[in-house]
Amino acid sequence: MLGAALEGVLLVTAAKTEPGLRERGLWPSGDPLRWDLHTLIGLGIAAGWFDADEFNTEELSLSDVVDAVRRLRNGLHPGVLVRGREATVDEDVCRATFLILEAVFVVSARAVREAPEVTNET
Repeated sequence: MLGAALEGVLLVTAAKTEPGLRERGLWPSGDPLRWDLHTLIGLGIAAGWFDADEFNTEELSLSDVVDAVRRLRNGLHPGVLVRGREATVDEDVCRATFLILEAVFVVSARAVREAPEVTNET
């Protein structure tokens, strides 16, 4: 659920800022509804929504955080229990997930607030 929340916030941010992203040549190819977390994080970094260095500490890197979100999502998926596997969700995974969620919500709010209004006038 947290991975979906992260993807959702980044996707809404991308949609709200689409004209500017396209202008800068940053709009990823393909159907936005098929973009994965990796694509959305890459878009956020390229767009300057957040700097990967914000997450790179001695203990943790942005790639660790993204991997933690993926592991959390996969570990809590009902299919894991159905297949008899044990979920590997520990405190570090949860901490990393909340770290990136907090940062993405701040970035998203700022990006949406600063995005020019789009009108559908023809």
